[in-house]
Amino acid sequence: MNDKDFFEIQKELINAQDKQEELCGQEIDDFGFGEVLAQRKEKKDALRQRLYRYYLKDKEIDELFKMSDIISIHSPLNEKTENLVNMEKLALMKKSAVIINVGRGAIVNSRDLVEAVDTGLIRGAGIDVYPTEPPGEDDPFMKIKHPERFVLTPHIAWASVTARQRCVDVVAENIVALCEKRGCNDVW
Repeated sequence: MNDKDFFEIQKELINAQDKQEELCGQEIDDFGFGEVLAQRKEKKDALRQRLYRYYLKDKEIDELFKMSDIISIHSPLNEKTENLVNMEKLALMKKSAVIINVGRGAIVNSRDLVEAVDTGLIRGAGIDVYPTEPPGEDDPFMKIKHPERFVLTPHIAWASVTARQRCVDVVAENIVALCEKRGCNDVW
């Protein structure tokens, strides 16, 4: 790392207005399952982005990595997804591509991703989940050479003000429903 504190660099990146890009029309592909993707589809339709559901067939996954500008991972960790994003898959991506992992840390091979981004094989990465949390000193993300190409967050991607408020509102509604002896809402 440079002399600058890692989090100071991240703050500068977040606030850098000249680095923002228009997402409308971009090829932003998610892979994952279930309700999370269904909810994201509504938002993506408004941006004219394509939504793909990938069921982990090798040919489909390879195509996703070849054509995407941005890949956002929302998958659970299981025997099919563990180490799914490795150097072989990263090498298929466009040089301008970005990968985001808000699924599970072990889906992405951290060493391969850091190497791919640090060497310029792909443009950048946004990581919110890690194989071990919190990441230790030996974690590849703690040894990156180009921190300006990464956005690392401490497993808080879900925690927008709106999402937290929704959680509080649903809990309050459930308490009232319970007191009135009527059915409760699901939290999610």
